[in-house]
Amino acid sequence: MTHRHAGRAIATAVSQRMAPSRSARPVPYAARSFPTEHNTPAIGEHYPSVSLSDLRFACKHEAVRTLDDLMFRRVRLGWSERMGADVAHDAASAVRDIMGWSAEEATAQAAGYVASLRRDYGLSA
Repeated sequence: MTHRHAGRAIATAVSQRMAPSRSARPVPYAARSFPTEHNTPAIGEHYPSVSLSDLRFACKHEAVRTLDDLMFRRVRLGWSERMGADVAHDAASAVRDIMGWSAEEATAQAAGYVASLRRDYGLSA
């Protein structure tokens, strides 16, 4: 069973017990792109396709919980050659106001992210 299949099954079961609040519409399965009207610089020279506004947009609109969540699941910096370790502190600083992190918490998020890269992926210093 996939998440999509489970979602359809749950929606069908719920709609049999209560009336929908609006008419049915197709579910968009395409990936959502980041807005292009924000011309902020890239997070780093090795990541030209990820801008500071992409990080901030993800934190505002995609229920980001941790820096690890942002780097791996929202902007894919974690899946790059450097795994975003070289920009972890910059990324945490760029979103700390949105995430409600103090400067110390942002530093701890960055340090924790890099530590997890070393522990889980064998990233060298």
